[in-house]
Amino acid sequence: MLGKRSSAQTDTNGIFRVKFGSAPVYLESAAPVELLKSESVAPETAVVANDPIIMTVPVLVTATKSEALIPVTLTNTAAKAYAVKVTLEDVAGMEVAARSVTVPANGKDTVDFVWEFGKHAFSKWKINCSYESASDSVYHEISGFARKLAAAPGVSTLTLEGVTEPVVSLASDTIEIIVDPARGGRILEIFDRKRGGNQVMLDYAKLAVLPSVPYAYCIWDTLRCSSDQNLALHRETRYEYTFGKDSVSMRAGKGITLEKRYMVSGNAVTLDVSIVNCTSKPQTVRYYMHSEYTVGGTGDNTVDELIFPVDGKELKIPFWSGLGERKTPKVDRGYWRVIDTVRKVELRQEFDLTKFQPPRLWFGTCSYNLNMETQDIKLAPGETWTGKLTWRLQ
Repeated sequence: MLGKRSSAQTDTNGIFRVKFGSAPVYLESAAPVELLKSESVAPETAVVANDPIIMTVPVLVTATKSEALIPVTLTNTAAKAYAVKVTLEDVAGMEVAARSVTVPANGKDTVDFVWEFGKHAFSKWKINCSYESASDSVYHEISGFARKLAAAPGVSTLTLEGVTEPVVSLASDTIEIIVDPARGGRILEIFDRKRGGNQVMLDYAKLAVLPSVPYAYCIWDTLRCSSDQNLALHRETRYEYTFGKDSVSMRAGKGITLEKRYMVSGNAVTLDVSIVNCTSKPQTVRYYMHSEYTVGGTGDNTVDELIFPVDGKELKIPFWSGLGERKTPKVDRGYWRVIDTVRKVELRQEFDLTKFQPPRLWFGTCSYNLNMETQDIKLAPGETWTGKLTWRLQ
């Protein structure tokens, strides 16, 4: 009645316990529930009332082989031991593996599960734990994801669970990116293969529905055409693609074509952009890139520093935990960089100031945008405009 929700799992006989007091407790079940009995229990201490077992699981696990390790840590905050059942399930709720452990009083225990990737390079899993406290049945669940990284440097196609069409992976020993040609050619990941962590803001739970989420997640671009709106390209535009030795080239559009060539080498990702006017009339276009970052794997207040070259020096702006645009002075050199001061990771983007405007900085709740945009580009029939953006992870 007061809004708090909890879950319970039945034992092998289909029995579970729930505590209640003066306020009503509403039960929601997949099957009819019959009350067997009720009895009085002594008031619990604050620690026990807040659930004695704390389960900790990494939300994202990675591996370069066909299996990934999912470590589960159980911490007991109570002065008595608890018998706990821990279960690994797939996205459909089918049990993959289960372990039973006794977590000592005021102690810890660890359970390791092995996740097999199967045909997908990205998949979802669930870990749950259940046990009997002094007065009720306790159940906790954590959802997570497994990501199979490229086994060796190179270019390849991958399938991701929940995404209907293949994506493209470009990897070096240091860095790996995922681009999605079927859904705007967007960058889903700039992944640090040495330390772990996606430098791009991505809620993996929304991976299957990204095109339906406007103005959020990943790095995506658009091509605006003020002279003819029918020639514009959007964040949902489908791109045709071909592979090079260490690159992928993508192309979309008819009257005006946008060609993007991604290449990964060492710790750098390079994007070459070409805009071609294939019409018989002059056209005015503008290229825009929406970019959300989580350098070091997360966007953290007091940890991340955003650095811009201003007046021959570097201006440092700390991560701001609020929402909104942060006006910055005009940069005098073509780069910006962000440093995660705890993980010692830096992401730097380089660009030509004669072709791109200074980045527009926008803070989200757990990420930050550094959006790039050109001025209006006037193209005569048959004319081509080119630009380049480079990211360096170090």
